[in-house]
Amino acid sequence: MDSQTYFETPEGENAVAIRMKGMGKGLIWVNGIGVGRYWMSFVSPLGEPIQTEYHIPRSFMKEEKKKSMLVILEEEPVAKMVPTSSPTKMINDLLN
Repeated sequence: MDSQTYFETPEGENAVAIRMKGMGKGLIWVNGIGVGRYWMSFVSPLGEPIQTEYHIPRSFMKEEKKKSMLVILEEEPVAKMVPTSSPTKMINDLLN
């Protein structure tokens, strides 16, 4: 499933990131440029995904206060969360 939306480029020079918490596995584009792949399959010992925020370089976005296009291709809406604390458990969980 893919979705497309537009967002106003934030003012300033600070880093911009997109938070993908709650998503499964997929790809992110801003204005047709690939931001990268996200995959929430691995969780910390606290049960949270290892990485939920993905950096969007300012060079990928349009000028300040102009609309940039965000496209998300969700490949696996319901991701299987696998703990990373034990490689043996991780492999067993993936096989079962």
